[in-house]
Amino acid sequence: MQTEIERAIDFLTSYIEKHPSIPRDKLEGWRGQLQAILKQRFQAHWDTDNVIKGNGYRAITFLRNELDFVLLEACKTSGVSSIHVTESLPRELVLWIDPYNVSYRSGDHMNVITIYEDRSHGKLSLLMQQRAKSKVKVTISKPPAHMVGNQTATTASNSSNPPEDASSTNRSGTAVLAN
Repeated sequence: MQTEIERAIDFLTSYIEKHPSIPRDKLEGWRGQLQAILKQRFQAHWDTDNVIKGNGYRAITFLRNELDFVLLEACKTSGVSSIHVTESLPRELVLWIDPYNVSYRSGDHMNVITIYEDRSHGKLSLLMQQRAKSKVKVTISKPPAHMVGNQTATTASNSSNPPEDASSTNRSGTAVLAN
């Protein structure tokens, strides 16, 4: 539990430490207060044999500019302005702190991103379990002939430029055709 809490706090701090109005010593106090609050809160809700149990209880949310009460409590006890914390975080954020896994989603339609995962206990994260059960199949087919012909014609007409690969990969790892 200690490692998962530390990773979650490191993640939140990576946003908050960029705010110019939060002194370093106050930020360290905020980290310490948040760590104590989360440790106490999770003590009775941490089941390493059933990692899904208590998942919602352990989630930290920042939605519609409303800080989760654990973040507010850490602000109050450390003297860090909750307004500065609100200004620092992404607009919508859900952070899950579970046994062996810390993950987040920023925005309703974004993917869940894993920050930390400990697979040494022979358990897959909840996210990996869901992906393994998914029945989604992806089929990649050849582009229509008229598109292939246009790509070839464009490349041939620009013979002074070296030919470029017709495809590349975007940030999410999806193959896309070059223009």
